[in-house]
Amino acid sequence: MENEKIARLNEMTEKFAEKIAAAVGTPEAQAIWNEYNAFLANFHRYSAINTMLIYVQHPGATLVKGFNSWKTLKRNVKKGEKGIGIYAPIINRAKTEDEQDRIFFKIVYVFDVSQTEGDDLPVTEPKWYATEKRDEMRTALIEFAKAKGVTVEIAGTESILGTAKGVSMGGKIVLGADSGEMTLIHEIAHEMLHQGDKRTSEPRTRAEREHEAELTAAIVGQAFGMDTSSAIAYLVNWKATAESIKKALNSVQKVANEIINAIEGTKGMEVGA
Repeated sequence: MENEKIARLNEMTEKFAEKIAAAVGTPEAQAIWNEYNAFLANFHRYSAINTMLIYVQHPGATLVKGFNSWKTLKRNVKKGEKGIGIYAPIINRAKTEDEQDRIFFKIVYVFDVSQTEGDDLPVTEPKWYATEKRDEMRTALIEFAKAKGVTVEIAGTESILGTAKGVSMGGKIVLGADSGEMTLIHEIAHEMLHQGDKRTSEPRTRAEREHEAELTAAIVGQAFGMDTSSAIAYLVNWKATAESIKKALNSVQKVANEIINAIEGTKGMEVGA
């Protein structure tokens, strides 16, 4: 009976992985991120210190521009919003060949898109993460992680996450307050596949690790009837291909099945629910 169940799960995960592999390779999937990344190119790439300043003052910031720059996009800074102070260089050009240019810095203020209102942005961010929550599933996942020696902490509004929805830290997962169960599965997969001895004995590139973690989350989520459409956008953003998905399946199938079995052991949670 147990062998039959394993065979059934393997068949299910292989078929679903084939669907994912086909989806990430479509021109439509690629075009969504290409358009969005082209839009992001209109925003400044900030220095390390300015990136830190933005994070410290506004941890959830995603797109920042100056007051007048937002106006060009027909958006206005909301009344009462405080600007995010960053350094801007001022260059005094040398007047003679014997002199050198002199660089000074002054504080200027930018605002995150969340601090503005007005016309919609010309391009919206692809939905790359799922927010669906199920209390019974979360309880089962947290208990499963605990049995693996991994604690799960729900982050507050001011956290190390920034714009991330979760992070695997090797024995500890920090999950965003608005993150759904698929994000938790994604981070559990990182813990099981990529932390500790696994990281050194079976090295992976960052992209390969993300492919494996998200494919695990998609397989488990699909098994319980969750919306897994965000996985396509996530995988495409990490440059997944049909070949990389098929390669990832070889690593994640056992882990995905183990997580499915742990959830299925919870009252009211069955595969196909």
